[in-house]
Amino acid sequence: MKNRKTVKVVMLPTEDKGALIYNTYINPEKHKSNPLQELNSHLYNGDSSKIEPMGYKYQHLYLTSDEEIKEGDWVIYKGRIVQASIKTQLRIINITSKKIIATTDKSLEISLGKPYKADMNTIIHPRKQLPQIPQSFIEAYVKAEGKIDEVQVEMEQYGTPEDPITFRVKLDEFNAVTIIRRW
Repeated sequence: MKNRKTVKVVMLPTEDKGALIYNTYINPEKHKSNPLQELNSHLYNGDSSKIEPMGYKYQHLYLTSDEEIKEGDWVIYKGRIVQASIKTQLRIINITSKKIIATTDKSLEISLGKPYKADMNTIIHPRKQLPQIPQSFIEAYVKAEGKIDEVQVEMEQYGTPEDPITFRVKLDEFNAVTIIRRW
């Protein structure tokens, strides 16, 4: 039974407030200092306005997979985060991109179905956040100075009438993936 899947860990800069910060002034080969910090680090006492002048850049983590990309999936395409759609030419994206299966970016959401009218003036677009990366892994990633390139995530089996034996990423009650310790 296949209950684990190996996925890639990718860190990318963001203009938004990310889960991590990376000090662009520190050369890890010359300095004995970790350039990677958690955003909630005690160094800044919660004042993120000090980050930019100190050379720090916000970062997000992404877990990516070679799974088939479908319309609505979030992907890393040419170093950018995009949502796959017919307009983004799914065939090309499937060849050159990696599907994001979990992230620290809370702004990435997936559709849960077709929009529906709640009343005469309100249309509801059912959505949920993309699965999140657990805090325990973020801490381990920082401690390892970003030198974790891949991890295994736990998979769970479920069935549908069309495909009775299918696997999907196992999530906890906080919508976080279950990462099997490999670092």
